[in-house]
Amino acid sequence: MFLQNPIAVYFFGNKKFTLAFEIMMKKCAIIIMLSR
Repeated sequence: MFLQNPIAVYFFGNKKFTLAFEIMMKKCAIIIMLSR
């Protein structure tokens, strides 16, 4: 099922995109915490 999902394969295969996504998520989390 995992290998049949091209999006998941691309997401975990592209480490640069994964790293950028993690940084974006961390920034969003910080903004959410500061806005509370």
